[in-house]
Amino acid sequence: MIVRICFLLLWSLLGCLYAPTYAQSNLPADAFKVMQVELGWKNNPDSPIQWLASQRTTGEGQKITKAVAAYFGIPPQIVDMSTKAWSGLIEYKTQGIETRGIIRAPVGYTICQADRVGELSITGGSTLATRVLRTQNDNGLGYYVVVPNPTWLKGGEWAYGLQNISFLKTSLMGSPTGQQCQADNWMPIDCDHGNCRAPHIFGQ
Repeated sequence: MIVRICFLLLWSLLGCLYAPTYAQSNLPADAFKVMQVELGWKNNPDSPIQWLASQRTTGEGQKITKAVAAYFGIPPQIVDMSTKAWSGLIEYKTQGIETRGIIRAPVGYTICQADRVGELSITGGSTLATRVLRTQNDNGLGYYVVVPNPTWLKGGEWAYGLQNISFLKTSLMGSPTGQQCQADNWMPIDCDHGNCRAPHIFGQ
C-alpha cells in the first residue's frame, strides 16, 4: 500500500472556489491557518509499500497566501500558510487494507472548512471518506480509506483526493465568521466502493 499525504502550498485562486467570503475587517492577524492536503493510497501487485510523504514547500508561498486572502476577502496577514504549523499534527494507523487517521487543528484553532478540489480518482473496490470532527478528543479532518489488495489480472487499486482545509482561531468560532464554517460531521468526500456521494452531513 502506498500512502501519500502531501501538504502543498500550491493553493491557487482557482483551487479555492469552495471557500466562503470572510469579509471581517476586525479579525486578528492570526485568525486563519490554511492548507491543501493530498490524500492518496495505492496498492500495486509488485510494490506493497507504505510511504508517508514529507511536507512540500515552494517559493510561491507568499504569492499564494495573498491570492487566498483576496478570495476570502481578508487582509493577507490574516492567512498563515506556514509549513511549521502542521508539524506533528498528522496521525494515521494502518491495519490490513484499512487506514484511519486525522489531520489535527493547530493548538488554539478549530477546523472551519474542508472541501474537495477537482475530481476524485478511485477504483471500484476502494473506499475514501473524510469528515469534519469537532469533539473533545478530535478536532480536525478525519479520514478513512480501504484499498483492496490487487491481483495480477486486474492490476492496481487506489483512492485519491485533494482537499483545501482552513482552521479558524477557536475564540472566533462563535463570531459571525465562525458561523460560516461547516457543520460538525460534514463529509466533503464520501466514496464507498467507488460510488461517491455529494458532500453531506454524516448520517444524513
